[in-house]
Amino acid sequence: MNNNKTELFISGVDQSETAAITSYGFPYGTLPIRYLGFPLMSRKLKISEYAPLMVKLNMSFQSWSAKLLSFAGRLQLLKTVIFGTVTFWTSAYILPKVVYAKLSLSAPVSYGPMFKVYLAATVNTPSLWVDWHQSTHLTGQSFWTINAAPTDSWAWRKLLDLRPLALRFCKSQLGNGKNTSFWHDVWTPLGQLRSFIGDAGPRSLRVRTTAMVADTVTRSRWNLPHPRSQREVDLHAYLTTINLPLPVDVLNNVEVLRPRQASQSWVDVVWFKGAIPKHSFNMWVANYDRLPTRSRLAAWGLPITSSCPFCSNFDETRDHLLLSCEYSVTIWREIFIRCHPPASPFANWSELLSWIRVATSSKLKLLRKLASQTMVYHVWKQRNNLIHNQTSVPAATVFRGIDRELRNIISARRHRKRFDPLMVMWLR
Repeated sequence: MNNNKTELFISGVDQSETAAITSYGFPYGTLPIRYLGFPLMSRKLKISEYAPLMVKLNMSFQSWSAKLLSFAGRLQLLKTVIFGTVTFWTSAYILPKVVYAKLSLSAPVSYGPMFKVYLAATVNTPSLWVDWHQSTHLTGQSFWTINAAPTDSWAWRKLLDLRPLALRFCKSQLGNGKNTSFWHDVWTPLGQLRSFIGDAGPRSLRVRTTAMVADTVTRSRWNLPHPRSQREVDLHAYLTTINLPLPVDVLNNVEVLRPRQASQSWVDVVWFKGAIPKHSFNMWVANYDRLPTRSRLAAWGLPITSSCPFCSNFDETRDHLLLSCEYSVTIWREIFIRCHPPASPFANWSELLSWIRVATSSKLKLLRKLASQTMVYHVWKQRNNLIHNQTSVPAATVFRGIDRELRNIISARRHRKRFDPLMVMWLR
């Protein structure tokens, strides 16, 4: 029997017998007995018995690595670790509402649901998801005032619950006023006018609840009665700062919330159809030179050596580790046999990107992108394996793993026209 996998439960035994049994090295177990982390109970679990789930999730939220994650990293943490753990428990138990409430309080704020709230509130957003909700749930009503129906899904009801919080992030650009709700959109620094002025606002200002801002403007003046309260005076004071008539053109509301940057020159090298997501993500981080190499960690003040773990002759930078280290050069030689070598060895990251782009055909370019991403992923994985597990394997073994994975990638996509000839090109 394995002592590490066996626990001792004793009942009705005197101390001498207990001491004799425990001398074999079996640790004491405590009830309830657990299997795969689940407490085995013949009754419904108490709230306190969900503590292991809460502790595990809190450790994931509060660990140092989670605090240093970017927005994309936190989103990935929620999608995989957090949601996966909760789903694992819900597959066996129906979690009480109190547990869900504690999970919501301990989880960091995710702006993804908030952005969905904004999309649902924006009528003209070109999205199939929005169009479906407009026709199914809203049916011409305002997203900000609609009440949840008993037949609505849990996800939709949760989005409706997020509306007060989402208002802090949803700012509408007035533009021509035709797509901005006068009462429900936040288009003034006063916030949502329905909340600011009160429920009597539509009657006192003589503006219907479904009106757009453009409906309250006639040529070069506002069609509003004289104010009767201080809050209406504040609104009139702000309206005098807006130049009339309103402009004809208006930016897309989504672009106001999340402005787009110019397309980067490397985007097609990192993100393309048929790429492996984990390879693309690792290539994206490497392209920004954000891999936690030893030279970067040492620059942050960590008391570690900055030498390359493979050769120990140079500092471990991104370019050295992935391009010029003898370990990586050995792997690149094998890749060049199949993907045509460059005129000279890579001196920096830009030369790698240029080599991928200047391929003589689209098929060769696709093969170079797949091979480069797979190589970067496997070399970084072996680097971590060497540092953290002290496991060293020769470069030839790493290339065999790259070769095997590339064959699997191409084989799984062989029915696509672009991937059909790649196997012949790779098998040289």
